[in-house]
Amino acid sequence: MPDGPANLAGAWARLLVDGLAEAGVTRAVVSPGSRSTPLVLALAGHPAIETTVVLDERDAAFHALGRAKATGLPALALCTSGSAGSHYLPAAIEAATARVPLLLLTADRPPHAHLRDAPQTVQQSGMFGPFARAVFDLGPPDPRPAALRALRHAAALAAARTRFPEPGPVQLNAPFDKPLEPQPPNAADDELAAAIEQAGRGAGARFELPEGGPGERAQDALAAACAAARRGVIVAGPLPAWDTRARRAAGRLAAALGWPLLADAASQLRFGPLGDAGPDSRAGRVDLAWLEPRARARFRPDFVLQLGGVPAGRGYERLVAGEPELPRAVITRYGVADPFAPATLVVNADPAATLEALAARAAAFAPADPAWLAGWRALEAAAERALAEQAGDRDAPLGEAAAVRTALAALADGDALALSNSLPVRAVDLFAAADRRELAVFAQRGANGIDGLVAGAAGFAAASGRRTLLLIGDLAFQHGLGGLAVARACPVPLAIVVLDNGGGRLFEMLPLADGGVSPALFERFFLAPQALDAAAAAAAFGVPHAAAATPRELDRALAAALARPGATVVTGRIAGAGAAAAWRALAARVAELLDR
Repeated sequence: MPDGPANLAGAWARLLVDGLAEAGVTRAVVSPGSRSTPLVLALAGHPAIETTVVLDERDAAFHALGRAKATGLPALALCTSGSAGSHYLPAAIEAATARVPLLLLTADRPPHAHLRDAPQTVQQSGMFGPFARAVFDLGPPDPRPAALRALRHAAALAAARTRFPEPGPVQLNAPFDKPLEPQPPNAADDELAAAIEQAGRGAGARFELPEGGPGERAQDALAAACAAARRGVIVAGPLPAWDTRARRAAGRLAAALGWPLLADAASQLRFGPLGDAGPDSRAGRVDLAWLEPRARARFRPDFVLQLGGVPAGRGYERLVAGEPELPRAVITRYGVADPFAPATLVVNADPAATLEALAARAAAFAPADPAWLAGWRALEAAAERALAEQAGDRDAPLGEAAAVRTALAALADGDALALSNSLPVRAVDLFAAADRRELAVFAQRGANGIDGLVAGAAGFAAASGRRTLLLIGDLAFQHGLGGLAVARACPVPLAIVVLDNGGGRLFEMLPLADGGVSPALFERFFLAPQALDAAAAAAAFGVPHAAAATPRELDRALAAALARPGATVVTGRIAGAGAAAAWRALAARVAELLDR
């Protein structure tokens, strides 16, 4: 547009960013590039948006994802044109499957550059495929008043679509032609400024999210199922860290029913006060109760009330898949959270509101079998006794159980626990007891991948303002190594505990390890032990490192790491036969104690 405004790109970008800020976007993560220059300058000067620079787009998107997980509000990731946006895909998948609000703003080349082999030009609009909740192709900057008003509305609508009707990633694709940088103004710039001022007058579009309480029919159906049960359980899967109302509501309901509350490590119910129920109604070791047939017969419920996402424990899968006729209801805001066998009832509603409605009716229900909750309490007590017997000398070689328990003991009320997938999230379920410390839990349990966990935990820590401890396996740490670049500047302490146990030890807990492949093949393709020098890797990013081979050394290292802002990598050198052997020993000892 030779006769148009010289600074159209910059003004257009500022109006878009103003609209996003007005819609509630307060955090942005920028990866450097040329085509995104107008948007970068608009973000850099915006007083309402905190902007972080992360070089690698994959880590940038996971960092934004971690920030959104801490707040429940959409975080923005901005990148340049070409293949840059494709690195957002893993985080987009996690945001879609975990229902996390995420705005992915991809700068693009102008339409006339496409299909002509122009450099750094690919088909970007819709590049996240079925994982994007919506795609807004904004088109080239346009100075007409109607276009300016439409841009402001698009910003508000895009932010809203990250949260409703189902939270997840939304793409904003913004093509720009040159010049991208500020230019000497001309007369048309004054006209553009006046048009933008006019477009920005008055309140912008506002989108109110609907309330998510259960309907009367759903309440009646749930109440009838609970009233009929004598050996019911409340099983809590992953829930968002920003909403703790479900914890107290679940505590009240469990107390009213006399049922155990089986809280997954990522449920936000495992740690923190439960109100009336108290910590002794909670249990989390479903693998000890439901993985093996003998224990499963002892702890078989007659009704399961599941909250939130799918629990990580294999024992839950074994129970549900093995008994498809078992009455079971799932309460989740979105989706079905029911992959193993069809549930009797799925209620898409706010879990806290649903539990509160049930608790209000619980006085009319028949009392639970008093021996039922006592049995679960005995299981927890037996597990704690067995783990205490195994603990031994604080200067003995470090095992997975001791590493997990020592790491959790280092956290204080108000801190955060970040859990890698594969072994760590399951190890916390198995080796850690519930307690009343208020711990926010970060986990990426949507797609259950191991990528982006360092950057994601850093984003969660920065947005929540909580001291954070990340438990991560050695393979996941190597996979997310680039995240140390952003973790280094974390404004609060971030202790990254690497369980250096010789590869993918989770596979030793799966049927594959019991035979069918040779030990050499199993080690090469599944354990996949690595030779990464974590100390050298941390040093390359300017991150302090400590190593610990005993519980006492780990305790000292974590005390120092959690006392200073920024990331610290602590390598826990795991000795012994691995988590599978520890699980078998624990299960055998618990069974022995319960049989007495």
